[in-house]
Amino acid sequence: MAHPQIFNVNKYLSDEKINVQHICHEPEDIDLLSNVLKKKRENLIVDYSKEVSQESIKNFRELIMRRSNNEPVAYILKTKEFWSKDFIVDRNTLIPRPETELLVDLALDHVFNSEVPRYLDLCCGSGALALSIAHESKKAFVVGADLSLSALKIAGSNADRNFLSDKVFWVGSDLFESLNFSEFDVIVCNPPWGRQKEKADRPFLELIIENGTVSHLMHSAHATHIRPFFESRNWSVEKYGEFDFDLPAKYSHHLKEKDSTKVGFWRLSPN
Repeated sequence: MAHPQIFNVNKYLSDEKINVQHICHEPEDIDLLSNVLKKKRENLIVDYSKEVSQESIKNFRELIMRRSNNEPVAYILKTKEFWSKDFIVDRNTLIPRPETELLVDLALDHVFNSEVPRYLDLCCGSGALALSIAHESKKAFVVGADLSLSALKIAGSNADRNFLSDKVFWVGSDLFESLNFSEFDVIVCNPPWGRQKEKADRPFLELIIENGTVSHLMHSAHATHIRPFFESRNWSVEKYGEFDFDLPAKYSHHLKEKDSTKVGFWRLSPN
């Protein structure tokens, strides 16, 4: 019977992984190792030595190989932190991103003089936006809507694990097919994306026009159609920020393993 191997955690993360191709992201390595050893990430960093079985090392190598093949760590671990909460994620949902927390801030800041603010998270996926808003706005009425029943099932599980089951209502709907947008004070939407056809965003832009209220849009910073689309309909357009947005190396049109694109933020207001 083989004895457990004693190793230095920091040395293992820096040396052992040299034998595996395309591995260079130490924070993600620690997340994977923490999952294998069932030990909190912060404890791993502090605990320099740990008895680790060969089976654990084998499992760790398997996980790290999956990541080296561009499988997102969130899908490997089936969880992702957002708004200081853990959310279940899988291939039926997008992975919540830190910068998307801006939508939560914007949603909470744009309800005035409403005793019971009414929020809609359209294309809710894992429910991260709806549940984060519900947690922060105790009196809010929050609805999460998605076409995918699989995504809604995950959103419901996330509501259970974050003790918010009685705070959010889930609705199966293809955009506004089963909803009346005029019933909501604020609508947030972070729809699925990937390789898009020309004018694929048109239904969302038209919904903004139809809704007729101030809206914030995140889109490619290089988009040239946003301003003329809205100004031709007598709307004011203000572009107020840009940043680099990391892309998952998942789609065939991404030429690099780790790529990024520049996105912009627009404030759209009816005149």
